Amino acid sequence: MENSHQNVCNFLQELQNSANSNSNSAERQRAVTKLTEILQNRKVYLIKNSRDLKEAADEMMKAKERLEDIQRQLHLLIKSGGISQKMH
Repeated sequence: MENSHQNVCNFLQELQNSANSNSNSAERQRAVTKLTEILQNRKVYLIKNSRDLKEAADEMMKAKERLEDIQRQLHLLIKSGGISQKMH
């Protein structure tokens, strides 16, 4: 990820240099094309990360719900006298 950031910075600098030096449009177009490619790759990476994080959050919520259910069942067992609250 850091390398991608550095690539973006390098190509932004290259684009700025080409604009400042009145270089030909082919050089500018090459820099813009490369920058677009890098940004598209970063977008794909971020979308995948976002999906992975959402899946992980969903799994955590399911686990939390299961834990809460177990806690309710344990509380009912203790309340009904089916299990001693003190563990020896």
